[in-house]
Amino acid sequence: MIKVRAPGSKPIKLAPVRPSAAEAAWYRSQLLGLIDAMHKSVLYWVQASWRKAGLAMDADPHKILDAAMNKLGKQWQATFKSESKRIADGFMNGSLRHHDTAFTSSLRKAGVSVRFQSNKKIEAALDGGMAENVALITSIPEEYMEHVSKAIRESVDAGRNMKQLTRDLEHAHGITRNRARLIARDQNNKATAIIHRIRQKQVGIKKAVWIHTTASKTPREEHAQWGDEGAEYDIDKGMFSEEDGEYVWPGTPINCGCTCMSIVPGSDEDETEEEE
Repeated sequence: MIKVRAPGSKPIKLAPVRPSAAEAAWYRSQLLGLIDAMHKSVLYWVQASWRKAGLAMDADPHKILDAAMNKLGKQWQATFKSESKRIADGFMNGSLRHHDTAFTSSLRKAGVSVRFQSNKKIEAALDGGMAENVALITSIPEEYMEHVSKAIRESVDAGRNMKQLTRDLEHAHGITRNRARLIARDQNNKATAIIHRIRQKQVGIKKAVWIHTTASKTPREEHAQWGDEGAEYDIDKGMFSEEDGEYVWPGTPINCGCTCMSIVPGSDEDETEEEE
């Protein structure tokens, strides 16, 4: 807990703790590497199955291609599931290290010395974050294969050639890569926001000021207004969002890159609370 500061001291607003760009880049690269390998494998086997279907005069091309995609789908689902645990663990623990280093530095500049350690709440947050990331990562091959299967069915039914089908598969590849980028960015924001709130409460910080990000191409009007007004909120409660119909914290809504400035209470405020 933060100790009472010198008599007459005023509240201090700490520098925001922002998500780690390095952790987001690492997470993104891990996902994109898996996706690119999966796409390369799919292209190879689709082309091979397409030739096989063309050479087998009496064969049903749907059956040949569906069989190949079902087999590939199971293989890549297993690969993503296996890798998801390693990626989620590395990402969440890296986010924790980044946050604690940044927050400790911010507190130290305000004259507050703390040493963060693991506790049940942090461990529960890490476990929850890992579970969410595993679910998101393992959903990637399933969604990609749905795009691939649809493109194959439409190509066969329309009598298209392999060149056109390859373009359709490249489009599916691009959609999947874009989703991976969104996952990495969104989870990076969420992980830091959740860890930050736990650490704020751990050291006794009760209030913060909403800081709106200016990086978003489609900013939420509410978040921009809160940032412009320097809206102050309770750490336990958050800000009530008319748009979402619930209380939210910076970085927790999907694709929200907002942060906050923690408010270290002054000595007068501490003494008043102690009397109460």
